[in-house]
Amino acid sequence: MQKLIAIVGPTASGKTALGISIAQKIDGEIINGDSRQIYAGFPATTAKPSEEELAAIPHHLIGTHPIERSISVTEYKELVEATIADITARGKIPIIVGGTGHWIDAVLYNQTFPEVPPDDELREELYAKDTEVLYAELSEKDPRRASELDPHNKKRLVRALEIVETLGAVPDVSAPLLAYDATIIGVSWPDDILRKRIEERTDALLPTILVETEEGLTTLSDTRAQELGFDFTLPRSFVRGEFKTKEEFLMRFNAALWQYSRRQLRWFKRRSTDIEWMGIEEAMGKYA
Repeated sequence: MQKLIAIVGPTASGKTALGISIAQKIDGEIINGDSRQIYAGFPATTAKPSEEELAAIPHHLIGTHPIERSISVTEYKELVEATIADITARGKIPIIVGGTGHWIDAVLYNQTFPEVPPDDELREELYAKDTEVLYAELSEKDPRRASELDPHNKKRLVRALEIVETLGAVPDVSAPLLAYDATIIGVSWPDDILRKRIEERTDALLPTILVETEEGLTTLSDTRAQELGFDFTLPRSFVRGEFKTKEEFLMRFNAALWQYSRRQLRWFKRRSTDIEWMGIEEAMGKYA
């Protein structure tokens, strides 16, 4: 089997820096494992690696696709498989770095997904509903899939209901065995330190996030912003004056990031036997 490394974990945990350090040590190249960073533009909003980090080591599938069109997990899997083959053929080691668990799992476990074409009429009907209503509908029709999803992610709720309407339920695509000779490193922090890291990153990126949001009001539709998630919709609400104060917005935004980090960890903990969890310093000492 092909060798690769995957670095996973919650947002703001230091995965990017660890990936670069390991890549420099083993002559590797980094493949993006974040579902938002694959899109062009919005580098602060999606917390892309900095220009200096991107220049330090070859990166793949970062900012490569227009943000107006959604990339499916199947498309991502095909792109990554081609990238892995290219990196390996040149004698390098591929390193997947990111926090989008279902995308990374699709590659590592060679998962296949139902071919259900988009239903524009049904999607329009579903997108008109609140996420609470969508989640309740999915919980009734497919409790297993509902339990796996973020109840506030309208894009995934809509897609799940679309598949349910066609197939009766979303197929369980979990695969028990790794498809690669993979070393999977999970980056972990004590809760209080991770909260602080999230808040510090928000403070550092917020001015640029708000500039990107203002510019995006004329180029990115509200529907697409909803599909992309809270890190697009909450800043959009703020610049439109829908929060009473900046402090109220920051509290809501950081709380959403914290909740997202919890969901990421819950996802990856499902694969706990395949993932080696450790702190960033331990990981740097052992692998970089």
